[in-house]
Amino acid sequence: MTYRELLELYKRNELEEGKKTEVAAEIEKQEAISDYLYEKAEIPELEEALAVKDLLLDDAQRILL
Repeated sequence: MTYRELLELYKRNELEEGKKTEVAAEIEKQEAISDYLYEKAEIPELEEALAVKDLLLDDAQRILL
């Protein structure tokens, strides 16, 4: 079974209790890693996307004023 299939079963609440606990712990671990990387801003693609968003907002504000 793939991890995606396992997650689908988890979402549908179709896993036995032990496996459900294991998947919940893995989800928590991934969320903690994501939060850590976000806080450290070590995701170059995110930084680039935020910079582009800021430029677009600045342009939009200039147009509206």
